[in-house]
Amino acid sequence: TPDQIRRGLEQAFWAGRMEEKRPGLWLDGAHNPDGIRAFLETVRAMELPGGASRHLLFSAVRDKRYGQMLGMLAASGLFRTVLAVPMSNYRSVTLDEMKQAVEETIRELPADRRPLYRVMDSVEEALTQMIRQKKPGDLCFVCGSLYLVGIVEDLTVI
Repeated sequence: TPDQIRRGLEQAFWAGRMEEKRPGLWLDGAHNPDGIRAFLETVRAMELPGGASRHLLFSAVRDKRYGQMLGMLAASGLFRTVLAVPMSNYRSVTLDEMKQAVEETIRELPADRRPLYRVMDSVEEALTQMIRQKKPGDLCFVCGSLYLVGIVEDLTVI
């Protein structure tokens, strides 16, 4: 019946798609502008306690529009901090490419709308920092690449 189909879809689980890995840590494989739009729509709808912040860990592969995605994430105004990092994957954006994309993104935003951006050397280092800076009520997100979600899934720090 249509009700059974609707209930089934509501209960469906898709690994790496707004998956809460541990309380307050969400993984999403959004890896193109349409995926980032959907990700931002979902994040915007999530309740955030007063005084709490959102933090983001972002990476991407070189053949995706990572600069545009970074711009969308920054312009959303949803994140207090954005940690951008290359992955250890031959398709990944390099550290220098990530730094350049972050610099261009920051330059295009008014100063009062800029999240705190930091480009880091490794996914594990960035994830560890994001988890350590998380305060009660804060929400942490990982997005930009299905590869990134897989790397985070394998890390022992979570």
